[in-house]
Amino acid sequence: YRPDEHPADEVVAPSEQVGAHERRRRHDHVDQLGDVLTLRQVLEPGAAQLAAERPLDDEARVNLTTRLAEVPTGGSHEAHRLADARLHLAIAEVPGSASLIAAVADVQMSLGDLLATIPVLETNIDHSHRQHRQIVAAILDNDPGTARDRMRAHVDATAALLRGFLE
Repeated sequence: YRPDEHPADEVVAPSEQVGAHERRRRHDHVDQLGDVLTLRQVLEPGAAQLAAERPLDDEARVNLTTRLAEVPTGGSHEAHRLADARLHLAIAEVPGSASLIAAVADVQMSLGDLLATIPVLETNIDHSHRQHRQIVAAILDNDPGTARDRMRAHVDATAALLRGFLE
């Protein structure tokens, strides 16, 4: 550092640089948040409804119940998030639309990025598991309205959590 090359009014303290970086990063997350949550709000309840409207063969039933059982209640946040995303993808697979699967995969990837920026709270994980069980039960029971409504509640709960931390 040479004072003659950097006038005093251009020098920024390291703590100010970190603060500016965090504000920029937070702003980027808020911008991404609205977009991802809007798409998810439309997409995933519809996927759950369509999944419940379809007659399920044994393979689809086993896939859903296996994916549900694989979502760990403990362990690392990364393992939980991956298993959670796989469950959501299993639901999207039931209607048989490659475009739907791709869209849910994109939403889940973006959602995972956002969730990685906030603290993991066991209360929220437990609530999410209860909701997952309700969603899968409605799909297995071929109850489209309940599947849609339960997924909507799940999506809304995650949105409220993220907004609470990121906005």
